[in-house]
Amino acid sequence: MFRSVVYHRSSLIGEVEIHPKNSSLGTWTREIRISYISHPPSDRCSPLAILHTISTSGVCFVMESKRSADESLLFSVYSACLRENKTAVAPVGEEELHLVAMPSRRNIPRHSCFWGYIIARGLYNSCLAMLNRRCLGIVFDLDETLLVANTMRSLEDTIDGLQRMISEMDPQRANGMLAVIKRYQEDKSILKQYVDGDQVVENGKVFKIQSEAVPPLFGSHQPLTRPIIRLHEKNIILTRVNPLIRDTSILVRLRPAWEDLRNYLIANGHKWFEVYVCTMAEKDYALEMWRLLDPECNLINSNELLDRIVSVKSGLRKSLFSVFQAGVCHPKMSLVIDDRLEVWDEKDQSRVLVVPPFAPHFGPQAESKNDILVLCAARNMACNVRGSFFKDFDEVLLPRMSEIFYEDEVEYPSVPDVGNYLISKDGTSTLNENKNPLCFDGMADAEVERRLKGANRIGQSIPPIADNIDTRAVVPPDLTVITPTAPAVSLTTTQFPNTVVPVPNPSDSVESGELWDDLPPLATEVEASESAFEKETTDLNNKLAMLVDITERERKAFIELEHKSKDREKALQDQIANIVGALEREKK
Repeated sequence: MFRSVVYHRSSLIGEVEIHPKNSSLGTWTREIRISYISHPPSDRCSPLAILHTISTSGVCFVMESKRSADESLLFSVYSACLRENKTAVAPVGEEELHLVAMPSRRNIPRHSCFWGYIIARGLYNSCLAMLNRRCLGIVFDLDETLLVANTMRSLEDTIDGLQRMISEMDPQRANGMLAVIKRYQEDKSILKQYVDGDQVVENGKVFKIQSEAVPPLFGSHQPLTRPIIRLHEKNIILTRVNPLIRDTSILVRLRPAWEDLRNYLIANGHKWFEVYVCTMAEKDYALEMWRLLDPECNLINSNELLDRIVSVKSGLRKSLFSVFQAGVCHPKMSLVIDDRLEVWDEKDQSRVLVVPPFAPHFGPQAESKNDILVLCAARNMACNVRGSFFKDFDEVLLPRMSEIFYEDEVEYPSVPDVGNYLISKDGTSTLNENKNPLCFDGMADAEVERRLKGANRIGQSIPPIADNIDTRAVVPPDLTVITPTAPAVSLTTTQFPNTVVPVPNPSDSVESGELWDDLPPLATEVEASESAFEKETTDLNNKLAMLVDITERERKAFIELEHKSKDREKALQDQIANIVGALEREKK
């Protein structure tokens, strides 16, 4: 135990006794300077529950006012924090100290008791808002997870490489490869029409370019308009990175059911997840691909795009630390959807939902089985993970935190972690065990990338395109790719530079039952386990039921009164009829 003083900005507000809970406290604890009181107050979660969830080191010290001192100012801060569910915040280097006002079992008058937590700057407010809204973070990869992109050059090179391979195959496998080549040729035909004539004829219908404005994301860049064609039935988008250079045209295939997943993330006008992107592609490419995926900026606001779309340098692993380095979310509250696990830092791999690589040309039928598409399964898994997370948070953590006092030395309940709800029976977190992922299916030609970069320098109206669109585009020439049933095929540099093509077996390579063994059940209700919102909904339903009940009672009373009125009217008519009859008899 040691003594310290507490300031609110520059004013001394009290002397305290500090009891350290770990040995890493610095000299700053000798003079604690509160900068501000957290705002807004937490309306659904206690500050203790929030900090217990997002702190990596737990309580760093406990602190109470000296009994001999007049601590009226410190007690005012303590009372306000305890009453309004707020914390007192003091900056500590790149981090911040949060003082949580704790109730005491001793009930000493005007006595202040705090627990101290150290966390990253800004993390508390971000997570407070998310937990109050029962919202988690979700991080998407782009290439082969949500889309595949190709230029004219990459399509031509792929087709040439596949055609050279056919001569070395047996007839059965060659027939299967011809079907793959046909799909690439169809994409090449569509892209060529767009490049040559700014329109595409598909099934007798003409699709012309539509100008889409791209807002400037950098202060030095001017607004840009791109010519876009969207073929919704094929999930194809045609775009031109530099509108003035036709050679920068790209055909982008969106993964089926992306729209369903996107709609779930913002269902009923509520953001169930805060969305981020982490890719090994260059930033400018990633920004344009995301614009095509989310053209109305419903998932990521336009003013947040630069911060939320993170490009990882070649040779480095992806990590949630790099995605959330601005203190916008905690890794425990984050789900990752990617087609590759090994590109992520080991400490984040438990939170990665691994999906099958999107390879529309090699096996389009493998995208679905039993009418469940890959991204629909991912949506269901995200729904289940979120429901499980907040079920534990609401029913286990919050009640336990409300029972803790300043003096307690307790064993705290485990903190909900997205990774805890992704583990399947075999210990993996995959929709499809991806031991031998397919190689990058588009934008694989380095020469095309250089041409795109050069075209952008000429246009000077947009940022330069990527030197490396994605590290998966650069594949060692001797890499062996194995398909479920076919022998491995290795392509040399002379056969097909920079691209490795997996060879499908025509009989069953497009569908593999083992890919779907761990699919989560189809969600029948989007938020079946959302306890907080269920309570609000139940309250509203109860009020509505009361109103309906009152209305029903009034309706029955009215009907009963109406029946009584009719009975009285009939009785009166009968009485009148009897009197009239009696008068007529007397008259006769």
